[in-house]
Amino acid sequence: MLDEPWCSGQILVTEPRRIAARLAATRVAEERGSRLGDEVGYRVRLDDKTSAKTRLIFATEALVLRQLVSGADLSRVSAVVLDEIHERSADLDALLALLQRLRKERPALRLLAMSATLDAATVAAYLGDAPVIRSEGRAFPVEVQHQEKQDDRPLEIQVRSALFSRATDDGDALVFLPGAAEIRRCQDALTEVASVDVLPLHGDMPIEEQARAIAVRRGRRRVILATNVAESSVTIPGVTTVIDTGLARVSRHDAFSGAMRLELEAISQARCIQRSGRAGRTAPGVCLRLFTKGAFEARAKEDVPELLRSDLAELVLLLRAAEIEPEELSWLTAPPRAALELAREQLTMLGAFGANRALTPVGRQMTELGVSPRLARVVIESARQGVLAAGCRAAALLGERDILRQSSVGARAQRGERGQHTVLSDSDVEARLAALEEAGRARYDAGRLRASGIDARGAQQARLVAEQLERQVARLRLATSAPPPSSPSEAELRLTRALWAGFPDRVAMRRGAGARLVLSTGAQAELAPESSVQAAAHLLCVAADYPRGQKGPAVVRIAVRLEPDWLLDWGAEHVEAREELEYDPERDKIDARSILAYGKVVLDEGRMLATPGRAAGQVLVRAATAKGAAVYDPESRLEALAVRLLLLGEYMPELVKDAPEQVTKYVEAAGDAALFATRALEPACELVTSLGELGRLDLGALLYAELSSEVRSALERELPETWRLPGGRELRIAYARGRPPMAASRLQDFFSVTQAPRLCRGRLPLQIHLLAPNQRALQVTTDLASFWENHYPELRGQLMRRYPKHSWPEDGRRASAPPPGKLR
Repeated sequence: MLDEPWCSGQILVTEPRRIAARLAATRVAEERGSRLGDEVGYRVRLDDKTSAKTRLIFATEALVLRQLVSGADLSRVSAVVLDEIHERSADLDALLALLQRLRKERPALRLLAMSATLDAATVAAYLGDAPVIRSEGRAFPVEVQHQEKQDDRPLEIQVRSALFSRATDDGDALVFLPGAAEIRRCQDALTEVASVDVLPLHGDMPIEEQARAIAVRRGRRRVILATNVAESSVTIPGVTTVIDTGLARVSRHDAFSGAMRLELEAISQARCIQRSGRAGRTAPGVCLRLFTKGAFEARAKEDVPELLRSDLAELVLLLRAAEIEPEELSWLTAPPRAALELAREQLTMLGAFGANRALTPVGRQMTELGVSPRLARVVIESARQGVLAAGCRAAALLGERDILRQSSVGARAQRGERGQHTVLSDSDVEARLAALEEAGRARYDAGRLRASGIDARGAQQARLVAEQLERQVARLRLATSAPPPSSPSEAELRLTRALWAGFPDRVAMRRGAGARLVLSTGAQAELAPESSVQAAAHLLCVAADYPRGQKGPAVVRIAVRLEPDWLLDWGAEHVEAREELEYDPERDKIDARSILAYGKVVLDEGRMLATPGRAAGQVLVRAATAKGAAVYDPESRLEALAVRLLLLGEYMPELVKDAPEQVTKYVEAAGDAALFATRALEPACELVTSLGELGRLDLGALLYAELSSEVRSALERELPETWRLPGGRELRIAYARGRPPMAASRLQDFFSVTQAPRLCRGRLPLQIHLLAPNQRALQVTTDLASFWENHYPELRGQLMRRYPKHSWPEDGRRASAPPPGKLR
């Protein structure tokens, strides 16, 4: 392309990773016979190997995206090549959408999308039916072998067995592993393998060590243990054996907690194919997949685009700076609306967006810093607070991999290490700043820093990023209104304020004395045991993740102690004073809590006993219904009244049709026991503040008093609670759901009674339960006259034999009933 007549300007080649951009540029410069940085160069973060005469520039996707949204029209660029488009990073998808938009203004701009495993038809259609070019290259055949059955042994043992099975191969072996930790374990497991050199290859290694891993072999057979950096854009000469674990770590954003999940996942079929192709670059090869053929076929054909699983705040901010809304672009895969809204809410919270989502001056400054919106906000606030250098270092440390091994974090903080100063052991950020200073004094010598648990290369990278941030802030000319801090503790406090500005929604409080935390958003989290902030009641959580395979809450790795007074000063608009009532089951009382809260985090509270009223009544209703009817209606009098009202509405609707609203609401609710109980409890619970007091109230009587006189009269007349027998005994009529009203007593009590009452103006018969002297049921009837005539004669003989001391007259219809309490 560079030598084509139409190519009068530059060609930009985007790569997903810095290692790919560097190595590809180096290789192409060699092939062109030029020095790197002349005709061919690369441009990545913190490293620029280009000059005024460079025409072919390899760059990371993120760098080109920022160049495009900063207003560059790429007027000097003749073509853009998007390499490894199948990886579908969020930056690449956004870049593709912006280039499509730019080509409408500059149709002469050439666009080329490249991949070895691309679904070419889909991308070609998206690009306007672009032509598809297939280049076979010089690929050699690769034999793919799968496991016959699932292997549950540790990954490093599986890898070692696979290598032993290919011990006679002439070429080098490339092993794909999920991450650096697995690489280290495999290195340990392969120490006993003689006559091979074991070399790691991952993105966190220095470029010199990466180059050593991909150089041409000069001596013994090599085993290269690599992450996905070796999947594409990098050719390792001499590899004839690939061992594919089929795994990778995928970063997924958890919207609820705000943390990133780094999940171990099975890669797609496309990536498996991409990995196997590494064995056929220079000679025929073999790919050993450490999973079954069935497991391969069950995998997704392609990766899920990063746009569908990541935090989109940085992308939304960059587009807004270019006065573009994501919805205006034509996407290969459109970002989810919910994720866009969450991103906009985050940017508003950080002060990047103002009214109508207009970009604020702070928001525009944030776009210039080249870090995530949260960290950019930390840097801007640190400049305002007069602690810019510390803020830039803190942002750099939080944006890069952790420079401290977890085992060393707590010990360092407890020793109070902070350069030549002593600090409180209540800030994980200060512990890392101290480690960064120590690394500087040791001149980033890995050997000297190993004993301190400090990652020398990570510290050096953080220093470079911090220096770059300071230079960018200098260009922005951010003003500071604060005088220099008067002491180390004052500087630490100001840095904490800057960190809070970037993470205002990550304020947390401890639940009890343990490690469990509640964030101001309501999310649950857990403080890592290695954190130095183990005594603070309130914390700022600035780095959290999910441990591998963990399904529980996020684990906070880096936190800073907070004091409630600080939050009152810094974020008064986030603090709310409110009163809450809650039931204390141990004391059987309702407490009134006066709360000062930052979201869901309580900063201060006072307690006193609640006074009876509507608010306290609602709390008591919930407590009573949770306990059940045994607490508030032990004799079921309230339930009986509900059934009576239900029957009244069913059999005598004319009586309740025009009843007052306070009556009809009970009649309508009577069919639902829980609803009726709640409506009855509400006025009663306003009178008391404990379940004990509630239990002493007669809810049925209280509700009965609320009914109109007409309805009360109808209930007493048509659905009475009792029935007086001729002998003087008063029977209680039982009303229960799903069965007719009934009255039960000894058979002798019904002597001379030939007609049982019919309720509701004769529309509803009363069911009579006739009992033997021992109170066991003999007969159930609604027609006593028929009972005396047809059933009593037969029963009389049985009763006379069983109860000879009792009187059993021949004709129960004419016999006299015994007085109450006496049997004859």
